[in-house]
Amino acid sequence: MELTAFLPFFAILVWVALRSPLHWLAATGFAGFLQGASPFVLAAGGRLAGMAPAYLLAFIGIYHYLRAKLHPAARVHDEQPWSAPQLWLWAFTIIGVLGAFLLPRVFNGVAHAMLSRGALNAATMVDVKFGGTNLIQAFYLVMNLVLFSIAAALVAAHADGLRWAMRGVAAGLAFASMLGLYQLVAFYAGLPWPTEIINSNLGVGQFPNQMAGSIKRITATFWEPSLLGYSSDQETGAVSTC
Repeated sequence: MELTAFLPFFAILVWVALRSPLHWLAATGFAGFLQGASPFVLAAGGRLAGMAPAYLLAFIGIYHYLRAKLHPAARVHDEQPWSAPQLWLWAFTIIGVLGAFLLPRVFNGVAHAMLSRGALNAATMVDVKFGGTNLIQAFYLVMNLVLFSIAAALVAAHADGLRWAMRGVAAGLAFASMLGLYQLVAFYAGLPWPTEIINSNLGVGQFPNQMAGSIKRITATFWEPSLLGYSSDQETGAVSTC
């Protein structure tokens, strides 16, 4: 395992998240925007692998959830019954995980697919087969479900839970936006870009200096521009309701 330059900043997030369930909601909401970073990198299966900060904070969320279960007097509200989004997410995750294990075997040697890594315009097709990528994608699906479920439970259990969560989301959105603006200015002004920190998750392809013709592509704290744009578009409406 190799520690990265992002580790001290992740330690701050851990310290905040451990303070209380409400602090965990805020820290995790902020960490959700740091998708390009990882406090460590592992060499597994012949490739490097990191883990997004929000996924790592999920374990602290589980701690807060179990602690509240053992000390129910600490809760303000009882947990709410499962909502439709939770049920749909559970169904999506189950189908996705089962598909990750079964479909490559069902279509082994029958269907073809593009390589999971490499340029899309290469148009190189290979036989479908089960591999480590299937396991990784299934793991991501499970971690997304865990994060959503723990956050939903803690928000329901605390009167001010939603406000704390949205404060973290608002702070993360503002941070990513400001860093994106700096990335644009830094590129044309020749200023340094903290790749070792922002792009420390070496397990995924990241291209902070990528260009689209003569246009600079902005990634900010994400892997690629599409993730930045999607997260900003999805969260802006939510933040405006705080």
